[in-house]
Amino acid sequence: MNTLQIFLFVLFGCISLQAAHIHGGYITAEVIDVNSADGKSTLNVACELYRDALSGGANYDRDVQFGIYIQDDNGDYQLYSEVMVDEISSFGIAFDYQGQVSIERGAYSFTIELDHGLDYLIAFQRCCRSPVISNLVDLDESGIAIQLDIRAEALLQPFSLPRFGDVPLTLVRTGEFFQDSFDLKVDDGTSIEMEFVQPRQSGGIFDTSGPGAGTLGCCECLIPEATMCLPPFDLIVFNSMSSDPFGTLNPVVLDTTYVGFEGTVEEIGIFQYGIQITSSRNNVVLAQQIFDYTLYSLLIDSTHDNPWNTAMLYPNPNRGKIFLDQLDIIPTQYEVFSQDGSLIYTEKFKGSSLTLDVEAGVYLIRLTNEQTGEQVVARTIKI
Repeated sequence: MNTLQIFLFVLFGCISLQAAHIHGGYITAEVIDVNSADGKSTLNVACELYRDALSGGANYDRDVQFGIYIQDDNGDYQLYSEVMVDEISSFGIAFDYQGQVSIERGAYSFTIELDHGLDYLIAFQRCCRSPVISNLVDLDESGIAIQLDIRAEALLQPFSLPRFGDVPLTLVRTGEFFQDSFDLKVDDGTSIEMEFVQPRQSGGIFDTSGPGAGTLGCCECLIPEATMCLPPFDLIVFNSMSSDPFGTLNPVVLDTTYVGFEGTVEEIGIFQYGIQITSSRNNVVLAQQIFDYTLYSLLIDSTHDNPWNTAMLYPNPNRGKIFLDQLDIIPTQYEVFSQDGSLIYTEKFKGSSLTLDVEAGVYLIRLTNEQTGEQVVARTIKI
């Protein structure tokens, strides 16, 4: 028996774990001064962080910590310095779909002086990722580790790493081909290569409650301490059991010609993915960034303005759950049909969480507005 859980996430008063809000981010930097006499360069560093504005999770933190790391002769990482940042610049909502998908964008910025002759890794660590993400194993314990690898050669010249203007495409219709060109700013003379990678993770839910909640700093805690939690960071694990974040036979591919991605996502879900961006000049690698973000693939009806007609129903098979997002608490008739059309479960509810044990198989989920009699969602779900 599998457990099919239907969660009604009402966007006014939703249920969530503390801090379960992160949808991704990346770090960029600019070398603004090179002092050859002192053997040092000054960099402006910015870490963009994207959060689910509707999850009810934590707001952006103040007083966050960044770790600057170097490797010793054995290749092991050690802390070079730590940087505390006490403010975040909020850029507001980066993407919104009819109040049902809403991604907020903010950035932490600081200036740092680095010695020449060393490679550096700059990292930010925080738990937890948004609970609606559907393609990760152990989501409840998956935080984020955003990292930038900057090589010694990059410090010898004024240089800006790639940075995003607008965020990439956030929502696609399941089963339809899409193509999106990234709004990626790249300096003249810099060449880039892109590849999909597994994003890094750090942190967990060890100290979500009890004395010292959120302050213990362990590597399985909400806010890992940079001095204790050193690279290399663990890779997130996709529940497709492969390195493909989208779990589809028609893969989404990156294209450096127009700097974007394209493809068809055949499955419904919210997919975390990572893109490693390698920057070079004159065939010398200067830096590697990992851009960490989510792509929504949903069956949406764009022909109606009524939010019920654009209700979003999507599964998380790895966790045995199906999620439904809607705007308002509306009395609803909930029905589940087997593949042969037999009604196997029905219930009337108004904003509740439902659990149903079923055999593995294919089911039709139908939701009907009890006030108007309008059928609002009819989706085929495979468990």
